[in-house]
Amino acid sequence: MQLIQGVPLTKLFKMAQKQILPSKRLLPLKQTIQLVTQILDALQYAHQQDIIHRDIKPDNILIEQHSQRPIIMDFGVAKVLREEDEDHSMIRGTPLYMAPEQIIGETKGGRTDIYAIGCVLFQMLVPELPLPKFDSADAMLKYKLLNKNGFFKKKPSELNPFLSKEMDKIVGRAITYKPENRYTDCQEFKSKLEWYRQTYLR
Repeated sequence: MQLIQGVPLTKLFKMAQKQILPSKRLLPLKQTIQLVTQILDALQYAHQQDIIHRDIKPDNILIEQHSQRPIIMDFGVAKVLREEDEDHSMIRGTPLYMAPEQIIGETKGGRTDIYAIGCVLFQMLVPELPLPKFDSADAMLKYKLLNKNGFFKKKPSELNPFLSKEMDKIVGRAITYKPENRYTDCQEFKSKLEWYRQTYLR
């Protein structure tokens, strides 16, 4: 395997949160969009090879030390679409980032990964994810599966005053309950983020 020197995306969050000024406790928005569009490029390539990652989360995204490019790691639970499906009773993934259909053992192509990267983007945009209190991972999964109106209690712009409501629409489409209502593919998701950057971050 390739040796990569870098830090997980999670560590970037924690480093930012230690800043003295509250306005500095989030990653710069331009940097956030750049990182996510690069991740989407990598996922698009994987999906074109019929590979679905199924465990996209900040801990599985390594930021290379010198280039600062994000590298997706840990394809241990990835699914190759052209292969026979496995036991649907097995739940694979990390509860916070799992799409609702994934909880019942289904994979809806690349849109399952799109849900996960939508959750990661949400996490990068706000000081803290607006989640209900859960006693266990099972409780989180049950809530996510049954609550068709959305997993998060607030929208990004309600937690970060520097965001336009257009970002709520971009994130919201990625993490919507039904796979068919999400972006068609990672390229479409990327195009929306690039439009936001060109429109609001000149």
